[in-house]
Formats: sequence, structure tokens, C-alpha cells
Amino acid sequence: MSGSPSMSRAQWILLVCGFLQVFTETLLSPFYPQFFAKVFGVGDLEFSGRFIAICRLTVMLCGPLWGLLARRYSATVLLAVGQFFTAVLTALCALAQDEQQFIVLTVLLLIFKSSYMLVYSLLLELAGGEGRAAAVGKLQAAVHLAIIASSLCGAWVIDMPSPLWIFYPAAVLDIVLLGLCLYALRLKKMVRQAPAEAANAAPSASWGWMAALGLCFISFHLGLNVIRPYFTQYVSSAEGYGLSTTMAGVLFLVPSAMALVAMPWVRRLHAPGQHRTFYIGSVSLLVVGLVLQAVSSGWVLLLAGRVMFGFCVIIAQSILELRLFSAGSEGRLHLRVGLSVAWQNAALLGAPLLASELVGQANLVAPFWAAVGAFALSLILASAVVFQGRKDPVAIPVLQGAVK
Repeated sequence: MSGSPSMSRAQWILLVCGFLQVFTETLLSPFYPQFFAKVFGVGDLEFSGRFIAICRLTVMLCGPLWGLLARRYSATVLLAVGQFFTAVLTALCALAQDEQQFIVLTVLLLIFKSSYMLVYSLLLELAGGEGRAAAVGKLQAAVHLAIIASSLCGAWVIDMPSPLWIFYPAAVLDIVLLGLCLYALRLKKMVRQAPAEAANAAPSASWGWMAALGLCFISFHLGLNVIRPYFTQYVSSAEGYGLSTTMAGVLFLVPSAMALVAMPWVRRLHAPGQHRTFYIGSVSLLVVGLVLQAVSSGWVLLLAGRVMFGFCVIIAQSILELRLFSAGSEGRLHLRVGLSVAWQNAALLGAPLLASELVGQANLVAPFWAAVGAFALSLILASAVVFQGRKDPVAIPVLQGAVK
């Protein structure tokens, strides 16, 4: 049934919602130091770090809670409530008088905005069975396009006379997103669902196996994100490559661009029975890409390392997500998406703290070696536990994460 016009239209609407949600969420993220300095006169760089840590912790705790609530209450109702208050609180952020008010409003905003994780699990339901293989490419294309677009538009927002005003159109956009989501869910109800896939679901995972998978997730995303905070500074410095700021910014976005290039290959590389092999191979290659970025002396090899890194990340991440979404019955789908959100935000919380400590104690190249260590840990966990003793599912899941 996933190929019916109504179902296809609903999927595309949810993909548009995913694009817009990621765009608004990441619009200011590279520019928080400049934002707080211009709007509230806070020049302390550590303040921005604390603010980002609070935001990550909020999403890490709230993501699974929405998943648990979806087991008892309608996901449609939860999404409507969450997105309505998201719009209200987004508008209130524009009225913040100081940085403390802004933090409180942002935390409240993220509590409700975390409900948006339900969109991803609903998209999984709409895709159904082997339709998820197509959904993964479409969603990841939307996510990475949004990251690239928001990175390009963020500097324009900071240059506005009053950057806080951007929260007003963002609130209007949240209302539009709510309407689109409800319309997509209405289309979903009009389509008779295929027979429950629970009969073909994998047996419920043990707590030990889920703990190993969680550690594998966290170490993978820690390796992915620990190089981000100081990447542009590293490649622009004499210690690194001495490149211009513009060139550094372009190189920063290369992995997201490569994720788009890799999309047509993702489905082909997910042959059942080969997930362990492809995961180990892709993570090994992205580690090679990291080493090239850390030790090469010319920008050509640096670019080659970024290309290899971005191309392999999307393949490895999709396989890792598949292990989670195949662990148990379809009734736990919302909870599993919530766990994915929580684990990724745990890594996003720890990555900048670890990067700052490494740069302060060592040098700008240290985060790259920390990333190599994190990916090595992920490889060990994947090889020894995560990909042992469980049959590879055929369908490819929708990816919640992104190369950010």
C-alpha cells in the first residue's frame, strides 16, 4: 500500500517537514557566540558552550519520553500538542530580555520540539517493509540539504539589525509545519495499512545487547562530532593548512554534500547478511579519511580525506540505525527513534566538551585522533556484540542522525 498516491503524498509532506524542521533547528547553531555577543552583550565563549550543552541534555532526556508517551497515547495528538507549544515558545523567544530568559525559553521550547521525533517514526510506518529503503535516501537528502542551506543562511541572520526577530517567522513556520503534519497523518488514515509486520519482526533485544548498541551509537557519533568545533580553525591555522576562512567553510560542508552523493549507493550496499562486513569496511575507510585530514600537508589530500569521510559515514550510520529499528516489535518504533535521538544527543553533548579539553591540553589536531579512538571503540562493539547473533533485516530504516 505504500505505493498509493495518498501514501506517497503523505511521505513527501513529512519529508518537507523534516527539511524545514532541521533547517530552523540548525540555523543559528554555528553562530551562537556571535548571536549572544550581538543580542545580549555576552562575549564569554564558555557561555555559548554551556548553552549548547543544556540544549543537548534537554533533547537527550525528552526524546525517549515522547517515544514512551506514544505507546499510550495517539502519536497524532502528541505531535499536535508538541508542535503547537513549539510555535508559541518560538515566538516568545523573540521577546527575551536577557540571556537567562532566553535559556529558560529555549529549554521549554526544546521539551516540546522534541516531539518532532515522532515524524520520523511515522515516516517509517508510512514507508512500511521494503519501502523504507527508498525512504532512507529521501530523508537523508532532505536532512543534509537543510544543513547546507541553514549554514549558508545563518551568517545572514547574524547580520540582521535584530537577530531575535528571526524567531517570529520561525514560529509561523512551526504553525505551517503543524498543519502539514496533520494533513499528512489524515492521508495516512485514508490508506488501509498492510498486514502488521510484527509477525516478521525480530525478537525483542536483550538489555545487554541494547546497552552495547547504545555505546556503539554514542562512540560513533562522538567520533563524528568531536572534530567539528575546531575544524575551520584547524585548517585555517599555520598548525594545519593555512587555508582561507572561505575555503575552510567549504571544506566543513563537504561531508554533508558527500552524504547526498552517497544516497544512490546506500540501498545497494545493504545486502542482508553483509551488514557486519559493510559496517566494518565503511568505518575503517572513514578512519583513513580522518587520518588523511590529520597528517596530510596539502589541501588535495585534505579534500580527499573529507570526501572519503563523508561518503563512508552515511553508509555506516544507516547500517547502525538499522540494527536499532529492527530490534523488537513495530509497537516500539517510537521508543526506538527516541533512543536514537537520546544517544546521538549524548554524543553531541560530550563532543564539544572533549574537543575543548583536547585543544586546551594538546593542539588543534588532537580531536582527530580522539575521533579515531571513538570509531575504533564503535568497531569493537559492533564486531563483538551488535552484529553478532541477530539476522540482518532486509529493510533499511529512516536515519534520524545527520552529518552535522
